[in-house]
Amino acid sequence: MNTLNQTLPEIHVYAPSFEHGIAAFNAGATIVSVNGPVLGLRGEKYHVSWQQIQQLITYAKKIGVHRQVHLRLNTMIHNADLPDVREALTQAQNIGIEGIVFSDASILAQAKALDITIPLILATETTVTNSEMINFWHEQGVSKVLLSRELSISELCKLSETVNGAQLELQIHGPVGIFHTLRPVLENYATFLNEKQNNFTQGHVSLVEEKREDEYYRMFEDSRGAYIFSSSDITLYGFLEQLSRIPLHSYLINIYEQQAVDSVDKVVRLYKQAIDAIYEHTFSLPVDWKEQLTTINRYPVTQKFIEFGAPQ
Repeated sequence: MNTLNQTLPEIHVYAPSFEHGIAAFNAGATIVSVNGPVLGLRGEKYHVSWQQIQQLITYAKKIGVHRQVHLRLNTMIHNADLPDVREALTQAQNIGIEGIVFSDASILAQAKALDITIPLILATETTVTNSEMINFWHEQGVSKVLLSRELSISELCKLSETVNGAQLELQIHGPVGIFHTLRPVLENYATFLNEKQNNFTQGHVSLVEEKREDEYYRMFEDSRGAYIFSSSDITLYGFLEQLSRIPLHSYLINIYEQQAVDSVDKVVRLYKQAIDAIYEHTFSLPVDWKEQLTTINRYPVTQKFIEFGAPQ
């Protein structure tokens, strides 16, 4: 693939708050996804109200005809959650949501049962690694799939050649969730420490490896479990030119929930400017791009997997 993808990829930003969503749109994002009041991944603390979602939709339409707001219903779904699934899907249809990000097949099943016409985006974090799986989900009614972060450039090229109809999305920046358990790990640890008169709070917590003391795995917890993130945010900034030759419909910029709004603005603008320059044939990769990105991102960045893929 030596020619540019014919369509300029959309920039999709996950926004953990209303303010992050406005900043992302202002910086050039064409899609902003948010957690609503229920069932968004890590959404117990980081979510927006239905009223705020309506305000985001209104703002998106005001600043551009191609701006969209998507709703994330992508946490673990239990039987007790199914009434909330139905209510959230119905509300999303009523207020004009233009995409549902999901990871559990119950969302798809309930969407069909309720005749929901909103496009469905499958985002399972790591398991979408082959075209057969993508084609299967497309046949079930899925419009778009988020590809695994562990695919190499070579794998992405080959995979895209045998996809039949589904749109493809790839995360180009941000943290990666590497572990989620329903167990209250931090609460249990706090109980253990406090029993020994060792004060502990669940504020900014990181795991540190014994043999790699410079790597910090961010961690937090809510009533739906504990979450651990990769030690560095991934960035594919240095590979944007190669990616522009693969038929990807959208690029995902994931935002760490505790990231400052001004940082998000700068990160999105940096990618937007680079993507536009590539399609205008004026892009030149800055020598110090990684240092620039690390400074404005405020978390370390890495290019793991994209060149050679995950270890087999």
